[in-house]
Amino acid sequence: MSENVEVLQPHQVLSTSLEIASTLQLLVETRAPLTLAFPQQGISFRTYLVEVDSHRHTLALDEIISHDAAVFLKDGEPFRIEGSHSGVLIAWECGSYLRSNTKGGLRCYQMSMPHVVMYFQRRDAFRATLRSAQRIEVFLDGDKLRRSGALRGRLLEISATGCSVSFDGNLEDQLRIGCIYERMSASAPLDVKLTMLEIRHLRYEARIDRTFAGMRFHNLSGLMQRKVQSFVNQLQREARRADKDEV
Repeated sequence: MSENVEVLQPHQVLSTSLEIASTLQLLVETRAPLTLAFPQQGISFRTYLVEVDSHRHTLALDEIISHDAAVFLKDGEPFRIEGSHSGVLIAWECGSYLRSNTKGGLRCYQMSMPHVVMYFQRRDAFRATLRSAQRIEVFLDGDKLRRSGALRGRLLEISATGCSVSFDGNLEDQLRIGCIYERMSASAPLDVKLTMLEIRHLRYEARIDRTFAGMRFHNLSGLMQRKVQSFVNQLQREARRADKDEV
């Protein structure tokens, strides 16, 4: 195994309305700067996403202070929008915008929700895979869970910034991408208590009836950061030792 240093991973395609709306809402909440690019014109502009309306399936972009941008949009030039959130590149293509509008007294550009959003994960931390004998149970709980009681899963991978967990059954209707769950704990030897997690990826495998979730630690305390990093370092040493034994 080797360290991953700011590598752009193969993209994930978000195609459901719920996934797309939840992901784009993160860009609104964090006021993430966006790049609006017109590929045919070879020019780009800076803007922000100011609203995601999942009921009307529309988005609203902040006004772009540029006569050229206004002309390109009015002429129906196709464009691409890119932004990032917590090391994830989020991008989508647009054919045209619907109309100019106002929000909070300010002008904005309203457009249809994209049918597809590309989600590129950048990894900047070593990610360790647990061996089958290293069984660590994970318990996920929080007010945003769509049923009572904590979910119990199994830790598959872990890094200093997040982890991958598998759960029995199909949980796609219970967990949401982009949602932060307030309480996560893990059994020994990791022994993490009451950590907040954000769901970044979600995939159900019907063949084995299991749901796989990629999660990012949220507001991890200094103590928990040191505990997680120590455990990742331990797994990294064990992996290197195993690689040498196989040679």
